[in-house]
Amino acid sequence: MGRYWDKMSVNDRAALDAVFEKAKAGRELWLSLSEKHNIDSDCGVIVFPVRDDELNREAISLLSAYMERFHLRQIYAVTDQESVIETIKGMDCQEIVDIGLSETEMDNLLKYYRMAEFTAHIAVVSIDKPFGNDYLIKKKGLSMQDFILSAIFKMR
Repeated sequence: MGRYWDKMSVNDRAALDAVFEKAKAGRELWLSLSEKHNIDSDCGVIVFPVRDDELNREAISLLSAYMERFHLRQIYAVTDQESVIETIKGMDCQEIVDIGLSETEMDNLLKYYRMAEFTAHIAVVSIDKPFGNDYLIKKKGLSMQDFILSAIFKMR
């Protein structure tokens, strides 16, 4: 691995190994989900990893616009949040499908996402996961809807 790896402490190496193992588990989970649900380039994957009801509700309300903007046939809402699953089921929209994960599976999937954008149309509905974006709302003064459309869904 080179000089940098040789200079790392045993604890740092162990921590890095743990992250890679979680990312590997996330990759295996993604391969399983994409095969099971037939997720391809005509599908969007929207990940809801945090309990933020305001953010999640606003993002869910924009899913149809996201689907239309990118000409998608299906959106998969991936979450470990029961409130997100209930809201999506209540939408009565067959093109938006919920996929429930455990907290561990969600963490592994996000670790994988930090290493590779594994599908063309993926968005993570979060201010701080997997990368911090809270400064956009706090310092730039974006509304929640503008934040979602710009920073998360990349529609503006």
